[in-house]
Amino acid sequence: EEFMKKLIKLIIYLISILILVVLSILIVREYKLYELSKQIQSMSSSYNAKQKECEIIGNTTNYIYIERYDDKGNAIKNSKWEVTSQNGSFLGEFKTNEKGSGGLLGLDYGIYYLKEKEVPEGYSLDDSRYLFVISKADPSFSYIVSDQEKEMMFILSLKDSNGNPVNGIKYDIRDFQDELILTITTNKKGLAGVGNLQSGYYYIQEVETGERVHEFVIDENSEDKEQILERVDLIYDRK
Repeated sequence: EEFMKKLIKLIIYLISILILVVLSILIVREYKLYELSKQIQSMSSSYNAKQKECEIIGNTTNYIYIERYDDKGNAIKNSKWEVTSQNGSFLGEFKTNEKGSGGLLGLDYGIYYLKEKEVPEGYSLDDSRYLFVISKADPSFSYIVSDQEKEMMFILSLKDSNGNPVNGIKYDIRDFQDELILTITTNKKGLAGVGNLQSGYYYIQEVETGERVHEFVIDENSEDKEQILERVDLIYDRK
């Protein structure tokens, strides 16, 4: 009888511990869901705010959005922009508002180009052509276009399977029209790089094999103050 009493107490104790553990897990889960909900609401609010500033050209919720500033960080109103498809077909245009923002809403999935066509008197026209991709994973794209100059740079680091740098390997940097931008060669430290790339999508192709080894985006409007905007570490496994 004494043994049974002790056994019952032990069972009750174990059940109490289990209940506390379950409650702790539920509390943590609910907190994480709450934080996630706040993040989603914040993203949704930002998403909807940008949508409201876009010209509508279709019935999708996908969009391209920009903010346009001069070299002093002041918003540029009535900057006119044109959006074309990958094959050059005109899709639509828009002008920035008093906050320097604007865009196009209603894009289908695909690859597009964005180009400034007009600026108010006293400002310099941005001669860059910006490439962007709308997809299921990324249904929107945003650019901050400023007249303030920034140095772009891509760094490639090449090592063998033992961690030793590999020297003398050539890579082509090409844009998404397959045009050659520059050929770079790794040095004794296994490094190669390029500066002053314009905003856009690029890919790296090994010259000897023709293998495409990396794709990346340069965003000259990034808030990152580092000169190196993209770095890739590759393993060279051939003898």
